[in-house]
Amino acid sequence: MGELTTGLRAAKKARTRDSIASAALPLFLARGFDVVTLAEIAAAADVSVKTVLNHFGSKEDIYLDRSPAIVAGVRDAVAQGALDGRVTLAPLRRLLSDNRMPGTGVGWDALDDPGHYAQVARFMSTMLASRVLTLRWHAMFDDVRGAVGGALTAGGLAPQRDVSLLAAMITAVVAESNRVVVGHLMSGAPRATVEADARALVADGLDRVARAFPDLVAGG
Repeated sequence: MGELTTGLRAAKKARTRDSIASAALPLFLARGFDVVTLAEIAAAADVSVKTVLNHFGSKEDIYLDRSPAIVAGVRDAVAQGALDGRVTLAPLRRLLSDNRMPGTGVGWDALDDPGHYAQVARFMSTMLASRVLTLRWHAMFDDVRGAVGGALTAGGLAPQRDVSLLAAMITAVVAESNRVVVGHLMSGAPRATVEADARALVADGLDRVARAFPDLVAGG
């Protein structure tokens, strides 16, 4: 009974969180991130400001609500390949190649919808127009590097200096792939071009990582 209650409470919390983020996004896209207030978000979601802050620590957390899932997705893919002192990058390669937003289940096909493509491009332009949001987005990659380093260490990889360098290089591939996708979306590139260039960068980048650390990376 206790587990059921806990599960229902978690589901309700997730629904409220999603509702707040969904209500906030149109406000952000229409008016810009910096001018929208927490009170306006609360009113749009039909909740109190306190409820908003119970689910999100800041406006930035609302806008970038998928960041934790991205960090966890990359971490888990690396952890899946890390065992007995070596790591295969195949799970990470699949994650980054098959998903526009790794860890969220958002692939490439949605970009075939012109309306969705336009909304994603608008999301990116709104983010880049806000200094605080742009800084927070870049900070996410610091979280990725820390999570990847932890997964490698848990898989028995050593020494720590090499693990730190390997984590930094893997994160660089993740970040550069994102930069390519954002740049293409902002310029209105065809969906096929966005996907093909992202896949090519991931393949080349992870191949280079593997060649740089032959003692730690076991193919893939």
